[in-house]
Amino acid sequence: MLRWFKNQMDISGPQDRIRSLIETNFDFDRIVPEPFLGDDNTKIYNWRCEHWGSVWTSRFATKRKYQGPSIAELSVSFDSFASPPIPIWEKLADEVSVSAYFFEPSTTMLGHYANDCTKLFYPDGLVTVVNDQVQYEPYESIEKYFAGDSLSQKFRLIFPEVLH
Repeated sequence: MLRWFKNQMDISGPQDRIRSLIETNFDFDRIVPEPFLGDDNTKIYNWRCEHWGSVWTSRFATKRKYQGPSIAELSVSFDSFASPPIPIWEKLADEVSVSAYFFEPSTTMLGHYANDCTKLFYPDGLVTVVNDQVQYEPYESIEKYFAGDSLSQKFRLIFPEVLH
């Protein structure tokens, strides 16, 4: 079964950088270009997983742009294969502010990335990764964990099928 993650990414930064991201159509290869690796599918697969976080580039990208006097904001919704594109977000975070939400419907895994911190919400606990340090926090249920939390409100808005 193919696992496609649904992703919602909000970024803000200098107008020229946001404009260049709009022009890429959020193609991973235009954000982190893939070097020529010949016909070795294993090398290609491994490189993409390491540098994109996904075997394929994004699909079904839709964008909304908001513009201020010097800072622009961009919201992008897209699908990614097998995992969220955390390496892409980490690369973008070097230049712009990134906040991203992701959800995989068949496993009901959901998560949030912001400022080099990734939170993965599983049915029985939360995994937090900061600077390659992993922490696990068990909870009774995800619904109780999210009760009244602002992050849960954002997840409900973006992915209405989550947290009934």
